[in-house]
Amino acid sequence: MRVCLITSASLPPEEGIGHHVWSLAQQLKCRGHRVGIITRGGLAPTTLEKEHGIAIWRAPFVACYPFHVHMHGVFVNRLLQRIEGQFDLINVHTPLPPVVNTSLPVVTTVHSPMRADTAATPVSDLRTLALHVQTPVAQRIEAALLHRSHKIAAVASWVAEALRPYGVDPAEVTVTGNGVEARFLVAPTVQGKEPTVLYVGRLASGKGLPELVSAARTVIDRYQDPALRFVLVGRGPLLSRLCHLVSEAGLQGRFDFRGDIPVERRDELVRLYQRSSIFVLPSHHEGMSTALLEAMACGLPVVSTAVGGAPEVVVDGENGLLVPPRDPKALAEALLTLLADDRLCQRLGRNAEATIERHHTWDAVGARYVACFEQVLDDRR
Repeated sequence: MRVCLITSASLPPEEGIGHHVWSLAQQLKCRGHRVGIITRGGLAPTTLEKEHGIAIWRAPFVACYPFHVHMHGVFVNRLLQRIEGQFDLINVHTPLPPVVNTSLPVVTTVHSPMRADTAATPVSDLRTLALHVQTPVAQRIEAALLHRSHKIAAVASWVAEALRPYGVDPAEVTVTGNGVEARFLVAPTVQGKEPTVLYVGRLASGKGLPELVSAARTVIDRYQDPALRFVLVGRGPLLSRLCHLVSEAGLQGRFDFRGDIPVERRDELVRLYQRSSIFVLPSHHEGMSTALLEAMACGLPVVSTAVGGAPEVVVDGENGLLVPPRDPKALAEALLTLLADDRLCQRLGRNAEATIERHHTWDAVGARYVACFEQVLDDRR
């Protein structure tokens, strides 16, 4: 099978959707399929490079909001006219790839619908205002993409349900799930955990990070361990505001902003998961968080808001703790519960690791994708 993946995510991957696309490409290649990826480039003409035997085309991208996707689509479709004979099927990944014009069957993987993203993100700054301004255009693009698709896939069941307003029957959606790289499941155990609450992800609106700062003030006041630290891995537009909030709360020595850990240093991220005490995901909305799955794979007890795909993988009190979104008090109480109970942490961590091994390896996710693609090609024949 010859599959072309199309995404707006950065490569090498910098966040969850990028890691999903790159991991899928590697999984398909390991199964003997031919894979290519089309993603955003810069202002230069389309370039082609190869990484681990996978062709990556970078089509020109001009940030002319809110028409950037349309403009990018012109270059992507010109590229497809030249190369579509090299492939049997197109797999497009949201959010906001262009609508493709091709004679090949198209499978669209939805990571999080634009309607849901916008509804969960109130206007709080210029960036979130821009999101709401461009939403009508973005939703029309998304609707056209879904209408154009021969098959729709989703990373979680809630995503399939959220597609109803687009006229999509959730029963017709293939739920592929999201996966964890093997290195997170077979990494050696690191002795001596540090008293650390770890967050991995973008520093952006909708991730609940101001509430985490507020909860941290409560946790530090009540837990009273001077060694306790909150470590945030990632980058994004909220960094300066978070630094200001941390300073206002008098927590400058308790927060460690690590920036991104690039893909070539992923083993460093594994060790960070293993050395930490707790993983926290305070998001207002999510698709199916890669970082959450990675932390669970490393046997780390997790505290997550009960949004998006989290309740599909985290069973409260069994393999992690769930709290309501936008509730710093509930978040603080959950963190304090785990910090005070080593046995509970160990039990939740063991169960979390077992959950990932059963349902969220890339071998399992890859098999679901291959079955979906083969069904589409069989139907087409």
